[in-house]
Amino acid sequence: DNDPRGAWVADNLAANGKGGRLVESLIFPIINPNTGEEHYPPKGACWRYSKEKIEELIKDNRIYFGKDGKGRPKLKRFLSEVRQGETASTIWDDVNYTVHASKFLEKLFKTIEVFDNPKPIELIEKVLRISSNPNSLILDFFAGSGTTAHAVMKLNNEDRGDRKFILIEMADYFETVIIPRIKKVAYSFNWKEGKPQDSEGKGVFFKYHTLEQYEDSLENIEFENAKDTKLQTQQGLIQQALNLKPNQVIKYKLDQEAKKLLDIENLKDPFNYKIKILDTKNTQKSEYKTVDLIETFIYLANLKVEKIFKQNDYTLIIGKQDNLKILAVFQKEQNKNPEQIAKEINQLIETYKPEKLFINLLEKTPILNKEVIIESIENLFIETMS
Repeated sequence: DNDPRGAWVADNLAANGKGGRLVESLIFPIINPNTGEEHYPPKGACWRYSKEKIEELIKDNRIYFGKDGKGRPKLKRFLSEVRQGETASTIWDDVNYTVHASKFLEKLFKTIEVFDNPKPIELIEKVLRISSNPNSLILDFFAGSGTTAHAVMKLNNEDRGDRKFILIEMADYFETVIIPRIKKVAYSFNWKEGKPQDSEGKGVFFKYHTLEQYEDSLENIEFENAKDTKLQTQQGLIQQALNLKPNQVIKYKLDQEAKKLLDIENLKDPFNYKIKILDTKNTQKSEYKTVDLIETFIYLANLKVEKIFKQNDYTLIIGKQDNLKILAVFQKEQNKNPEQIAKEINQLIETYKPEKLFINLLEKTPILNKEVIIESIENLFIETMS
C-alpha cells in the first residue's frame, strides 16, 4: 500500500483464548473506517490489544483491511521495526556477548568479581528489539545482576520507548548489585572504573518489595499462654520437633489467642509497624524492620492510586477501587479531642468527595458524614491476611 515506513507483513490481531488467556475486556468490535463494518475476534479468542490501543493503531495506519479495504483487520509489522531489519535465527552463536557483559560490570563496579557470568546486555537488548514493542512490560523472574533492567533503560533511551520492567530475585545481591546498577545506569550509561563519564542518563522511577518469608512468619508468632517458655520462639518449636521420635507427630494449633502474625494493636502507629526478620545466612539472628503498611494496604485493597500525600497529621491516598473513588486516611493515635479529629476527617471528606473512605482507628474516630461508604483499614488487613 506504499506505506512510507517501508516493507511490512500482515500479522494476526487475535490471540488464542485457550489455556486461560481469554480476556473478556479484549472482546469488542473493530470498526472498519472505510466501510463501518464491525469485526469481532474469532470464537474462543480475543484481540491482542485494548480498544484504545486498536484505535491508536488505526489512526497510525497500522491496521490493514485488505487490498480492497474491506477485509478482516490485520496488524502491520514493519521490517524496519524488526530493529534495523534484524530477524531472529534459530541458533545464536555470538561468543563475544558474555565477555562484553563481564567487561561492562567491571566498568560499572570497578571489579569484575562483583558478579559471575552476568547476562550480556547486547543479548538481552537484541531479544527486546525483536520481541517487544516500545510500550511493552518486560518480566524477568531470574533477575541475576539486573541486566534486563539495564537493557530496557538503554533501549528506551535509543528509540524513545516507554518499556517498563519487573525483576524478581531471591539472592542477597539484589541489594548489593541490582539496585546499585539500576541507580548507576539511571545516572549515566557511560562508566569507567566505577565512575560516571557523563550525566546523560535518563533517570528512572522504581520501587522494590521484600516479601515476608515463611520463616519470618513463624518468627513473629507469639504464644502468650504457652506454659513452656521454650515453645514461645521458632527455635524452641524446631528443637521440640527435632526431639520427637520417628513415629510421633507434633501439631500446633494457632488459634485466635496464639496467632499474632498481624498485630492490630500496633496499627495505632501505622508508620512504625515492625516485624522480626531472620538473617538469611544465620537463622539464629534476627532484627526488627519497619513494614510499609501503606504500600501493603494498596495491594490488599486493589487500589489504582492517583495520588499519595501528607496533609496535617494524616497520610492520604486518593484512587480508584472497582470504579469507586477512594480516599484512604492513615493516622497515628493522637492526643487530640475526638471532636477535633472528627471535624478534620469530615473536612477531608468534604474536600475530596470520595464514594468510599478507608481509615484506621475508626472506632476512635467519630465521623459525621454518613453519605460515604466507610471501612476500617484494620478490618481489611484482618480479612485479607488471616
